[in-house]
Amino acid sequence: MAVLLAGCGILAPATEKAARARAEKVSLAYRPGELKLPELKAGSPFDDYLKYALLNNPDVQAAYFDWHASIERITVARSLPDPRLTFQMDIQNGIPSVMPGLQFDIPGPGKLTAAANIAAAGSDAQYYTFVRICRQTAFNLASAGQEILFLDRKQAILQESLQLMNEIEELAQGLNLTNQATIQDVLRAQIEQEKLRTEIRNLTTARQVAEQKFRAALGGTDWRQPLILPEKYPALPVDPAWNWKFLQDAYAHSPELRILRAEIVRAEASLDLAYKGNIPDFSAGAEMDALAAPILVRPMASMTLPIWREKIAAAIAAAQADRQAAGVKLSARKIALAVEFAEKSYLIKEAVRNLESLHSQLLPKAQMAVLAARGAYAAGKVDFQTVLDAERSRLNLEVEEAAMQFQHEVAVWGIYLLVAGQYPGGNGGASLEE
Repeated sequence: MAVLLAGCGILAPATEKAARARAEKVSLAYRPGELKLPELKAGSPFDDYLKYALLNNPDVQAAYFDWHASIERITVARSLPDPRLTFQMDIQNGIPSVMPGLQFDIPGPGKLTAAANIAAAGSDAQYYTFVRICRQTAFNLASAGQEILFLDRKQAILQESLQLMNEIEELAQGLNLTNQATIQDVLRAQIEQEKLRTEIRNLTTARQVAEQKFRAALGGTDWRQPLILPEKYPALPVDPAWNWKFLQDAYAHSPELRILRAEIVRAEASLDLAYKGNIPDFSAGAEMDALAAPILVRPMASMTLPIWREKIAAAIAAAQADRQAAGVKLSARKIALAVEFAEKSYLIKEAVRNLESLHSQLLPKAQMAVLAARGAYAAGKVDFQTVLDAERSRLNLEVEEAAMQFQHEVAVWGIYLLVAGQYPGGNGGASLEE
């Protein structure tokens, strides 16, 4: 009776109950198509953008529904096969007997439990796939926003340089009128202006591409409407030491590692089911002769004969190989995660060092060099090339500063979301943790 109740779905195993409890908990914060999207307007915090993206992005929605489908497969896997109606009759100078019947197929002991464990492990893997895609979406949103900030900053730097080059051109024209400079200086200033205008136009196009990335991370918005961006992004905490304890935490929380651990559990359940291949399956039922008087009942019972030892051994060997492969993949991913952690840590430290040098030494001196060169050129003490070189040097340093800031922010977001699978700021991502 217990076997029949479990097979009919009345008694769900603990793994299925846990999966459904998790789905119920997540659905309190995440129900695509049912929860209202936040209104994105001037002054909206980044968490509103993140919530909008997670509720609206089709990749996240697809992963969510794939996960829910995998939960239902647990019920399918642990249920008994459908009963069968049978019919038999004798034909001999008429129809002396008509025998309808009912038959049940019962898998061998432990087989349904093993099948349920396989499906439950697959559901765990789908859940962490959902979490991983949520993290990737959050990273795509943040990195696209940071790219827009970088392009805006670079465009502002070029506009400032263009304005300065306009002033230098006017200075060269004034000096040319008094024969203190040649027309060549004026032409070279105009050439630099045209280069700057072209680069500014290119940055405008690049910004449009970055905006499309941001819209894509949001799940698509009306491109005809102006894109309103967050005024600021969360300042994620940065530990200058980035010790290995952080990496150990990443080993515990990384969605990719959790997916591989679920794959190991599924492989172990598959191995358990393969070992049960030598256990026979059973069927039982009865037929009733409706024309007999008195009515004749004919019980039936059968079982399979698992005699093909080679097939059973092959199934066990395949399951063992899958288990070993899953373990090796987990080890390989841990190594790759350590390398990725080291690379992003290096990018953060490099950006911090470069920004400190730029702010304290290089940029102030470059600005002083431009002013000095400009004054000396007006006094006829240096040629135009000196002024041009000084301005180019200042421009390159300011662009490098913006690039280092962009590198720093993207690396910090990556080390949290992609390496560690965490979002320490705000409520938008915290709701996706278990």
